Amino acid sequence: MARIHNLFSMREHRKELRKNQTPQEKILWWYLKDKRTGHKFRRQHSVGGYILDFYCAENKLIVEIDGRIHNTPEAREYDQIRDKFFTDLGYKILRFSNDEISKDINSVIEKIKSWQDSYGKSGTRKKNERTQYLVEKASKVGQRAQ
Repeated sequence: MARIHNLFSMREHRKELRKNQTPQEKILWWYLKDKRTGHKFRRQHSVGGYILDFYCAENKLIVEIDGRIHNTPEAREYDQIRDKFFTDLGYKILRFSNDEISKDINSVIEKIKSWQDSYGKSGTRKKNERTQYLVEKASKVGQRAQ
């Protein structure tokens, strides 16, 4: 399988992005670095031709911070294509706005921790939670059939 993580051709661009972080990236990085959520995160990590704001390899979690530029139709379309690329590879993407980071960082951190607690190392739901989800789903389908 071809290498897709941290391609050498993107090395300088990743370094430049780390040097020129947005204020929101600096805030979130303070909470994610040094395994403060219980998991190791990397910043400005690349997968394929894309550079991620934050990445946790342990559970295939991508955390993106969206500024105002992401509100344009073109940017939303680009983000959808990008997100599909990652979800097709089994990654999970959590997106937060600059405002969420600036105004309620504790809620952002709780959402990240909650996702990590629910999905664990593999990036998939933990077995007992997955089983419970399937039971509930089957129950709802059975109720509709009646």
